[in-house]
Order: sequence, then structure tokens, then C-alpha cells
Amino acid sequence: MKHGKNFTLGEYVIIKKPELVKVGNNVRIADFCRISSACVIGSDCEIAPGTYIAGGDGKYTFEMGDCSSLAAGVKVWLSSNDYVNELVTHSIPEVKEIQGNVRLGKYTGGNHARQRHSGRRQHRSAQFRTIQLQI
Repeated sequence: MKHGKNFTLGEYVIIKKPELVKVGNNVRIADFCRISSACVIGSDCEIAPGTYIAGGDGKYTFEMGDCSSLAAGVKVWLSSNDYVNELVTHSIPEVKEIQGNVRLGKYTGGNHARQRHSGRRQHRSAQFRTIQLQI
């Protein structure tokens, strides 16, 4: 796994394929997170406890823009054919699989995002952005 400066990895975090994960500066991945797909995480980001980023087996990528966050317990699936349960548990030929890259833009995920500028932090209002799923 490649990561920038001031990177914090919580306890009991599972990163199944670290060679597919790139992390920017000032990033925190909190306790009990699981990442099992390709990820590009920008700078000044936080992934809260219990977050899952999975699916796609490296064919698809989750990209998180600078100054963004994911709330506790969020599940991001890059590939799934299970529309009812929380886990991908079966493969039915008649059911089309949802799959694709997922991208969160800059300043996604909260009321205020922090922006690093000239060595000091400034608050900047966050704009919620649409999560783009390319199918």
C-alpha cells in the first residue's frame, strides 16, 4: 500500500489487497474498516469506523477526492448481484450484476470539510456531490 505523510490506520483494519490501495496525505482509516478492492484515497480524508469498500476484485476502483469522508458503517460495493442482503452471497444467471467504478468528488461527505492551505487549515463549506457509478 502506498500512502502519504501523516497516515493513520486504526485497529483491526483489514486491507485484502494492499498493492491496489493508494492513499494521500493526512488520511485516517478508522478501526474495523475493511477494504478489499482497488482504492485511490485523496488527501485530508477520513474513513470512519466499520466502513466496507469491496467488490470488483481489482477490476473496478473506488476513488475518494481530497477533503472527503465516509461515515461510520458505510458500505461501498463496486460489484454486486445481491439486491436484498448486505453481502454478496450468491450468483444467479438471470440477475444482472451491478458493477462499476465509484467516485466521490472533492469535499464530499459532511457539513464542513477542511482544506489545507499555506500550512494552516481553513474551513470550507462542503458541497455534497453525486456518487457516480459507471455501469
